[in-house]
Amino acid sequence: MIAIFGCIILTALSVNGMNIATGEGMILEPLKKFLHSKIGSKKIYKPLIGCVKCMPSIYGTAICLLMLPITINLLYIIPIVILSSSTIATIIHSQYI
Repeated sequence: MIAIFGCIILTALSVNGMNIATGEGMILEPLKKFLHSKIGSKKIYKPLIGCVKCMPSIYGTAICLLMLPITINLLYIIPIVILSSSTIATIIHSQYI
C-alpha cells in the first residue's frame, strides 16, 4: 500500500517537474520544441511531454513497472495510480505552478 502511494506521489511530482523543466526559458525547452516539431500533430505528444493531465498515463505506467513487483495485481493498480496521480498533478499545477 505504501509503495502504491509512493508511485502516485512520485508520478505527480515527476510530471510537474518535467512540465517545469520544459517550460519557456528552462533547460529542456529545446527538447520540447524538437518533439513538438517532429510529433506535435500526433496524439502521442500530449501524453509524452505536452499535458500535465495526460502525462501520468505514460510516466505512471513506467514508474509502476519499475517500482512494483510484476503480478496480476498490476492490472488494477496501474489505472488507480494513473488516475490518482493525474488528479494530484493537476491540483499541484493549478494551485502552485
